[in-house]
Amino acid sequence: MFAALGVFIGGGTGSVLRWLVCNRISTHWGTMTVNILGAFFIGCAYAYFQKNNAMN
Repeated sequence: MFAALGVFIGGGTGSVLRWLVCNRISTHWGTMTVNILGAFFIGCAYAYFQKNNAMN
């Protein structure tokens, strides 16, 4: 259940950010920028939790 909540929050955040960025840029580059930044932050969070042994 916790994993589903994480997917829900991540998907919602990503979709809102894509919408905001694409309204300003109005090309496919906005979507790609948000996706790359999202992947970067997910990687940083994974590395942080892996280092601190907070993940099971």
